[in-house]
Amino acid sequence: MSSSDVVLKAGQKLSSPQRYLRKAAFNLSRRMKLTLRVFVMLQISVGVICLYKTITLSSYTNDKNIVTGNKYDKKNRNIREFTQSRIGNTAPLNNIQPTRKPLPLCPKTPPGLLGKVKLDFSNYEMEQVEKNYKSLQNGGRFKPRSCIARHRVAIIIPYRNRKEHLIKLMNNLHSILQRQQLDYGIYVIEVAPMSDFNRALSLNIGFQEASREYDYQCFIFHDVDLLPENDRNMYTCPTDPRHMSVAVDRLKYKLPYATIFGGVVAMTKEHFLTVNGFSNKFFGWGGEDDDMYKRINYTHLNITRYKPKIARYRMLAHRKDSSVNTERFYLLRHTNDTWRTDGLNSLTYRHIKTDRHRLFTYVLVDIDPAHPAYYTDRLKIVDESIRKMREDFNKSKENDLSTESTGANSSLASKGVNSSRLVVARSEQNMRTLMPNQSINSTTGTLITDKPKHLGALHPIQQFMLSLKELLTDKKEEDINSISDKELASFVRVYVNNLRKAGFSINNELHFKKDTVIKTKSDTKPKLDKIVKYINANKKW
Repeated sequence: MSSSDVVLKAGQKLSSPQRYLRKAAFNLSRRMKLTLRVFVMLQISVGVICLYKTITLSSYTNDKNIVTGNKYDKKNRNIREFTQSRIGNTAPLNNIQPTRKPLPLCPKTPPGLLGKVKLDFSNYEMEQVEKNYKSLQNGGRFKPRSCIARHRVAIIIPYRNRKEHLIKLMNNLHSILQRQQLDYGIYVIEVAPMSDFNRALSLNIGFQEASREYDYQCFIFHDVDLLPENDRNMYTCPTDPRHMSVAVDRLKYKLPYATIFGGVVAMTKEHFLTVNGFSNKFFGWGGEDDDMYKRINYTHLNITRYKPKIARYRMLAHRKDSSVNTERFYLLRHTNDTWRTDGLNSLTYRHIKTDRHRLFTYVLVDIDPAHPAYYTDRLKIVDESIRKMREDFNKSKENDLSTESTGANSSLASKGVNSSRLVVARSEQNMRTLMPNQSINSTTGTLITDKPKHLGALHPIQQFMLSLKELLTDKKEEDINSISDKELASFVRVYVNNLRKAGFSINNELHFKKDTVIKTKSDTKPKLDKIVKYINANKKW
């Protein structure tokens, strides 16, 4: 292409579409620049206005604080204290909204107390009782609405097969606790029935489960069959461990003995941790409350009680649904040696479920009875039983010798009668005194009756002495101390099994008790009833 062609082409005018597009692009660019300038100016104006308001408000607040004595800060601090006391000091101050006036503390003496209350022993279903307490939260939780409760209390109830008693307790207890203006929760603890009932273990588990859910200050350990008769018997946190069930109707409203600490007791969290909780080894009925009394005594705590006219309870009629703890006396003798290692620090269990009902929180757990935490060294119990038996046997032997020295049995001694024979003769004499119309076979020591005798017709003490005499004869020994511990333990074991087959039970203190009365077809009562009365009157042999 020549240079003249290039000049001609460069000098040509643009076509009309090209001119239109070029003009439109220029106008759009000018509008965008104008819009951007307006936006920047608005941003600057808003920033200036906000800065001015901030400076003005800050100076106004400072002037107001100087004039009013910083009332706003005081109100804010009061709201913080109130909110933290309600939610356990978990909410930060920045998230608190001062929406309402802080509630006051509840009075030390609740104004709605009635004193002696009328108990309701009617049989209701659980749903009927729940309708009467609509103010409760699920899990048996309650807080007063008009004030802040002074005490956060957990009521722990050990439970097994007592639904009727539990309903009656819930129907009467909730109204009393609400009148006392408590922040409380009720926990019903059941250990799966694969072992004997263990009240103390259930209470330890209840303490652990309740402590995980809420910051309770104290704990009330409450039997399911005791209903309070006076709402001035306060379920509050005690300064010292408190025995609450002082006067029970079944015990003629009198304290059975001075060292009792069972039924209903109250302890703070610090107290319960100090004594290491209850013992975990009291399977069956009895002993755990006396063990707790010893723990309190060993840790130098004091037990307090209300007056009997206030600390009154009604006991619901029931049958004991657990066997008697035959190891309780051995465990009680060794409380001082075991309380530091047997309790909360040795507690082990498997949580199965937690159900939150309207009236209470139900917790079901399971344990392994063979776990070392629950195992009792039964060999030591046998050793102590043997030692006790030897002491009692030698003591009776010394008594026979002393009687012989006074001349009462001098004629028998001159004829060479053995002292063990004297003990058997004494048992025969007691049997004759008990049943003067019956004769006793001098060789076998059994009652001679016209009708065949039933099991248990032989006196347990007499049977024991005859069996022991036979053992000495077989071993050709005259002194019981010459028999080895193993042979003597085997003898005691066989003897106890024979007693159980006959309907008797024996504990490690060698106390006898008739478990069941053997019924006969005759209309007259069996002679065993008289023997049982004799055993109850002479508990120690």
